[in-house]
Amino acid sequence: YEGEFKDADMNGFGTTYYPNGTVIRFEGAYRNSKRHGHGRLYDPSGALEYEGEFKDSKWHARGRVYHPGGALRYDGNVNYGTLWGHGKTYDSYGTLMYDGDHANDTLHGHGRLYHPNGTLAHVGEFKNDRANGHGKRYGSTGILEYEGEFRDGSANGRGRQYRSDGTLMYQGEYRDGSANGRGRHYRSDNTLMYQGEYKDAKRN
Repeated sequence: YEGEFKDADMNGFGTTYYPNGTVIRFEGAYRNSKRHGHGRLYDPSGALEYEGEFKDSKWHARGRVYHPGGALRYDGNVNYGTLWGHGKTYDSYGTLMYDGDHANDTLHGHGRLYHPNGTLAHVGEFKNDRANGHGKRYGSTGILEYEGEFRDGSANGRGRQYRSDGTLMYQGEYRDGSANGRGRHYRSDNTLMYQGEYKDAKRN
């Protein structure tokens, strides 16, 4: 360690190193020998791992987390070492994957999920990394495919399914991603084709 001390503790700005003595582990603010305030954390190769605020030596408040190769992985709120609150996650190529709420390192709350090509894949509520609650699912070309209720990532509850041209195809009840229960099937000209019960996406 090299930096400021107060009462024999690391206090103020300082730098700590890995055991080899050359690669920086952390540079930033300390309070009572703990990382506290703004700083930068590095991995053993010297690549930036995290930049932002710390509290009691853990990520806290707001910061940026990086992939091992150095590309930005997350930019947003953090809470005692975990992704928590609003933030954006990116893949290792810098493409936006998700913009929304997090809790305990998972997608949790309202957010937008994106396809690898950058188009919107899903907007709505998430819980434990999966779509849960009301949401809209889009194809990779940006066409709305489904709007309604989700549970554990699949259509569950009431919803609407659309064709690639945007016309309504089905409206009714879903279970585990398929039409199950009472529903209506429409032709492409929006006239009703069938109304009744479904089981595993088949008329029953």
